[in-house]
Amino acid sequence: MGSQSLEQPIMPATANRRTTGIRVLTFGYFFMMLSYLYF
Repeated sequence: MGSQSLEQPIMPATANRRTTGIRVLTFGYFFMMLSYLYF
């Protein structure tokens, strides 16, 4: 129980960081595709 309450605040932070990383990667890939199409 104690370990679970300790892990609770850490889990959302890591998940949020992971989603932001994926979002940045997708945006970078999309920008690369646009630049490849136009240039």
